[in-house]
Amino acid sequence: ITGYDSANDKFKYRENYAIRYEVLKKNINIFKNKTVYIFYGNHQIDINLDYSNKYLDKIRELFNKNNIKFIEKSNGNPDEDFLFMCNSKTFVKSGGGFSNLISEIVKSKNNNVIKLS
Repeated sequence: ITGYDSANDKFKYRENYAIRYEVLKKNINIFKNKTVYIFYGNHQIDINLDYSNKYLDKIRELFNKNNIKFIEKSNGNPDEDFLFMCNSKTFVKSGGGFSNLISEIVKSKNNNVIKLS
């Protein structure tokens, strides 16, 4: 996340790794009556985390406003997190190679992969 336009409630994204906040907001109903696990982390050293933290705050606010239970996972063992996601009954795909790989594994188990747009 490289910026935030508060007047239009839109973020600026450097790459396509994060699910766009605007897309989550538009598709919020698919998360109703579910427990959502939010996995995140930052692997870049030269990045301003203010916008990433704002993005996470907006997602928390969105889920809370819609009474959606969520669990955040940001500092766990990455191998265990990967395995957990691969065993999802429903996986919401973001961008990047790991998300693509997890999606393929989830599909191979005849579970659901959702690509929001």
